[in-house]
Amino acid sequence: MEYNYMMVAFIILSILIGLVVTAYKKESGLGFSVAVLLYIVLMNLDTWFATGDLPVLGIIGIETPLMMGLILLLQVIILGSEQEKKVKRVLIGLCIITLPVVIYVYMQTFTSYQEVISNELQREDIYSIRLETNDFEELARTRIDESDFEIILSELDMDLKAISEERLYDGYRFRMRTNTYREAGTVYLTINEEQLSINENTYQVLDENKLYDWVEEADLEWEN
Repeated sequence: MEYNYMMVAFIILSILIGLVVTAYKKESGLGFSVAVLLYIVLMNLDTWFATGDLPVLGIIGIETPLMMGLILLLQVIILGSEQEKKVKRVLIGLCIITLPVVIYVYMQTFTSYQEVISNELQREDIYSIRLETNDFEELARTRIDESDFEIILSELDMDLKAISEERLYDGYRFRMRTNTYREAGTVYLTINEEQLSINENTYQVLDENKLYDWVEEADLEWEN
């Protein structure tokens, strides 16, 4: 959810800055380009900040053409307005108001492993944890001893950043069984070297992925 809020905040800020350019330069094409490129750069820079890899800039998704249509509509309204000075002041004011909101929303995408686990489990008791590889060609499973539950659920300290609402499909997957949880009482925790996802929310691990290291180093008895 935090990731979606961030995306909306970036869209609003990009549109406002593009409209400011349109109002001052009287160039709808320039304002349009500034808005779209700024949004794409913001989203890609966020990915770069989280992963350390600079992806190829491109259209993000269905929200981008929708944003384009809204920009064009607002540009027509602005360029046709007879109150030019008032429009400029309103747009500048909106940018000033929006910027701290965008920063606040962006900061909400940062969290911790303990906070995410606590929110997802909602104080429910875990009665079994199974671990499996996400390699369908060579699937292996193992059961986690109850003595290790505390390590997985309470003792690991990691800083995270929300980066998408799509589940990971590589690495290792924990199946945590509870009595009342949705999806037949199962919480899915998937990890690779740099990321982890809990059910449908994926996070970038901003420091060492201690859970992945624990799996790699633990003396687990795997079965095919």
